[in-house]
Amino acid sequence: MIKVATIATSLVLLGVSSTSAQDVTIPQSDYWMSATVQAEGERVPMDLRHHDGKVRLETTFQEQEAVVLLDMHGEEATVLVDSPAMKMAMIIPASEANFAPAAPENLPEPMGSAVVAGESCDIYRVDDPNTGEQGDMCMTSDSIVLRLESEGETLFEADALERADQDPSLFEVPPGYQVMRMPAGAGGPLSGH
Repeated sequence: MIKVATIATSLVLLGVSSTSAQDVTIPQSDYWMSATVQAEGERVPMDLRHHDGKVRLETTFQEQEAVVLLDMHGEEATVLVDSPAMKMAMIIPASEANFAPAAPENLPEPMGSAVVAGESCDIYRVDDPNTGEQGDMCMTSDSIVLRLESEGETLFEADALERADQDPSLFEVPPGYQVMRMPAGAGGPLSGH
């Protein structure tokens, strides 16, 4: 479960990272997206939802379900674990989750444009601040990342996008979950430690 959450989170967040982490890009629309991520040589389907700077990722990888809640305001990421033995919400500080999406004014000039999932998007060359690797990110005018490519490989790509109001409760820890707050420096499941 945690391995899946790490893959899903890092791929999506890499798509909104850049060399500058001063401010954040928050999508300007609520949306639901069906996407595919490249994870350990496999193409894995994923559903994403966005509401007011919060993202919900849902996927299944190697028969493990993963739900990750991300606060794009930079406060925290939460991995939901729902097994027969327990229901747990592991909250990881942003400093451990290593996400710092760049504000539009901190992005380089677009290199071009494309159409992904029926949506127009501008292509930006971005750097992953953690690895120094470069990738090409395709983002809509309302700041929705639709595709991320690196070294000729598509790591993340939207298959369908629907702008629509999302239920705010989907972005909160559900009732009945035991909350475990990971302290800074503990090396949580999203930190790569």
